[in-house]
Amino acid sequence: MNNAMANLPVVIFQFAMSPYDDWHRLAWGGAILITLSVLGLNILARTLFRRGN
Repeated sequence: MNNAMANLPVVIFQFAMSPYDDWHRLAWGGAILITLSVLGLNILARTLFRRGN
């Protein structure tokens, strides 16, 4: 537990800076995954905590 751990934003950055086209596609996929996850959580939270008027 005291060692460095991988996380998605760092992996996306490293893959985006690589010279390989396959890694660039993986970086775009990771970025889309994070974006859609945040969007989904936002919509879920707004739905669950909506206040009735």
